[in-house]
Amino acid sequence: MRTAYGPANYNQEHLEAAETRSSARSLIVLAGAIIGFVQGLRYFGPQGHREEPSPNLANQLGAQLGARIGTIEARILQVEAGSARAVSRDELEEGIHQAISRLEETIENRFARQDRAAEALRSMIAETDQMLERVLEGLDMLAETRQKIESAAGSR
Repeated sequence: MRTAYGPANYNQEHLEAAETRSSARSLIVLAGAIIGFVQGLRYFGPQGHREEPSPNLANQLGAQLGARIGTIEARILQVEAGSARAVSRDELEEGIHQAISRLEETIENRFARQDRAAEALRSMIAETDQMLERVLEGLDMLAETRQKIESAAGSR
């Protein structure tokens, strides 16, 4: 557990962790060497002469090896087929260029539609203002006419 914080303690912890990993790797290598030694003893036998493996064992190992090679060949074919379908850099650039061009065109069309809609709104507002002016002028004329009628009726 770390009690003091500092570069020395930090580095010490990393060194200890590396030593632990290194020790674990050494144990794995040693275990592999022991297994290889034991298998060698089985192969050559205790008298030091070579024992031939049984034909049944050879057939099993051959079948397993053949199946594994078949699996590897199938995977290689898949990788080759995948690389044939892979997109080249030029194709990717062309595809991106086309997508951006379509996007720019779509955006320009939207801006044009919005501009036309805004212009239509401006003209509608101008027409509404003109109609409102005419209505107000009509109301003013009506009020003036009413005042004239009332003043003419009051002067009689």
